[in-house]
Amino acid sequence: MNKINDISLKQFLSFFPIVSPPVVISKDTITTFSKENKPLPMIALEKYFKAWGDEIDEFVEFVPCFSLEATQEYQTLVYWKASLLSYEYIIVTLDKTSEVISKKVIAGIISDGIKSVQSAATIQEDLTIHIASGMIADNNLYDAKDSKQTYMEIMPSGQIITINEENYVNDKKEKEQ
Repeated sequence: MNKINDISLKQFLSFFPIVSPPVVISKDTITTFSKENKPLPMIALEKYFKAWGDEIDEFVEFVPCFSLEATQEYQTLVYWKASLLSYEYIIVTLDKTSEVISKKVIAGIISDGIKSVQSAATIQEDLTIHIASGMIADNNLYDAKDSKQTYMEIMPSGQIITINEENYVNDKKEKEQ
């Protein structure tokens, strides 16, 4: 009898198809990932997600979304995590031993039952991440004054840093000149 009680990093990574940026992530892209990607086995949840600090119980669902091309320093994965009133796309960078270098929520919907914050992200070729967030009240109306732009960047070390919007815009202008 051959009992599966472990999953190697290589086997785990096979659940995350490699994509090339730019990649857009929004509330609707989970439908595609759920249909096209194989579901993760429970052993993967226990071995990897639990080790990364994610809560594992019968009320939490995980969907592998994609990975970016690996570098010599790190591997980048994006997964979807659903729990009560929270649907999040999470980006994680891993070293060669599957230890977390950095982990951030980059898109999703979070609600308190009355209002919700919805965000979408675009991962660019230069590994910058542009996140647009907005609040929707219980009347389902969006108010632009509550919108927010956040920028992140995946550094050569695999660390994911948040960039001040003003600095990001100025750096982009300088690069274009």
